[in-house]
Amino acid sequence: MCSTAFPLGAAWPLLVGAEVRTDRIDDLGFYHNVRGRRISTTSLADVRETKRAGYAELRWQPVERLPLTGGGRIDHYRFRALALIGAATSGATSDTIITPKTGAAFTLARGVAPTPITAKASTRTTRAGCSPQPTRCRGWCAAQATRSGPESSDVR
Repeated sequence: MCSTAFPLGAAWPLLVGAEVRTDRIDDLGFYHNVRGRRISTTSLADVRETKRAGYAELRWQPVERLPLTGGGRIDHYRFRALALIGAATSGATSDTIITPKTGAAFTLARGVAPTPITAKASTRTTRAGCSPQPTRCRGWCAAQATRSGPESSDVR
């Protein structure tokens, strides 16, 4: 995974990145076992999964205490299987996920920032938490974690 920041002027920093990954699983099989001993092969296949992703995030700070972010991510997956033995089937499929993102954080006072509000429209599970830049909310997050304890805290 790699990312690069491009300043589009002092008030418009742009972060872009990409990720590529391929997983290769040879001889993925289902076996008939008796007492931990392999008796026969039900199916055997070679499997490949490839993921390509790109993302961008633009930040804008209209006033000193209110940074706004907007951006998105696109993930493309491709799965391929080559049947070798038995009931395995060969084939390929792919899918693409697009995830837009918006966010806002308001600084109450210098060094005190509540949990930023972030909205993502996707099937992924997201949790509100501290800003990815720990220096922005280190004091507030640490105080919340100490007061409420790690079990009940939503801050990690």
